[in-house]
Amino acid sequence: MQTRREAEIARIILMRHTTRAWRDHLAQTITTLELAWPVTHEVFDEAVSPCRDAARSTLDHALHDGIWVSQTNYGASFRDFSNGESAVMQKLGYLTQFISSEVIRSEYRERAPLEASCVETLKRVLNEVDTARGELSAELLNRLERIMNVAVIGESPAPRLPPGTL
Repeated sequence: MQTRREAEIARIILMRHTTRAWRDHLAQTITTLELAWPVTHEVFDEAVSPCRDAARSTLDHALHDGIWVSQTNYGASFRDFSNGESAVMQKLGYLTQFISSEVIRSEYRERAPLEASCVETLKRVLNEVDTARGELSAELLNRLERIMNVAVIGESPAPRLPPGTL
C-alpha cells in the first residue's frame, strides 16, 4: 500500500512539473520573439516536443490513480474532473501552435519584432494557460493533502473540493 501511495504522490508532482515545464518553455519563446532574437522552427520544435510529450504521458499515467485528465475533446463522454483540467492541455496545445506559427513567420521577417497586438494576444493566452494550470494544481494539491494527511498552513490554501471529485 505504501508503494502505491508513493507512486501516486510522485505522479501528482510530475503532473504539476511537466505542465509547468511546457508552460515555461512557451513563455520563454514568447519573450524571445518579442525581443526579436533569432529562433528557428526546428529549435522550437526540438525543445517543445519533449515538454508536450512528457505532460501528455504524465497525465495518461494519472489513470493509475483513477484520475482522467482530458487532453482533447476526444473522449469527452468520459468523466472529466473539471473544466480546468481539460482546458490546461487544450490551452497549452493552442498556445504551442500559435507560437509555432509566429516562429515560422519570424524566420521570414528577418528578426523583426512581433507586432504589439500579437504579443498581447500571446500573453493573454499564456495567462489563460496559467489560470487553467492553477485550477488543475489546486485540485492536485487537494488530492495530495488527502493522500498525505497534510494540514496546509499559509495565507491562501487550495480551495477545498468535495470528497471524490479528484
